[in-house]
Amino acid sequence: LRHDQTISLAFGEFQQGPWATALRDFQQGEPLLFGFRPHDVQPADANSPMRFQARVHLTEPLGDITVLDMEAHDNLFRMVLPEDQAIHYRTGDTIELTLDVAHTYVFSASTGTAVR
Repeated sequence: LRHDQTISLAFGEFQQGPWATALRDFQQGEPLLFGFRPHDVQPADANSPMRFQARVHLTEPLGDITVLDMEAHDNLFRMVLPEDQAIHYRTGDTIELTLDVAHTYVFSASTGTAVR
């Protein structure tokens, strides 16, 4: 957490999320947990405001969707894509991704309590 209510991660900086106002209750540098759901991270396009790169660690086809295990700067997470979109990606590929900050979550690292 920075003094301007920005959350800095190894793969990007986030601000103005649904948790932004509540961050005023935390000290600069206080450890927080940052989360998002696998359906809320997507391959970036030219108009994506926030982008970061991640490597495909594993793909798991499940019929009409595929779960991709991703890694960005030693942070592991999952992304779920429709099958027709996921077939373009293989293990080891690096993908530019985007995440809608409105669909992110922040938790206190010490208590696990959601920041709202």
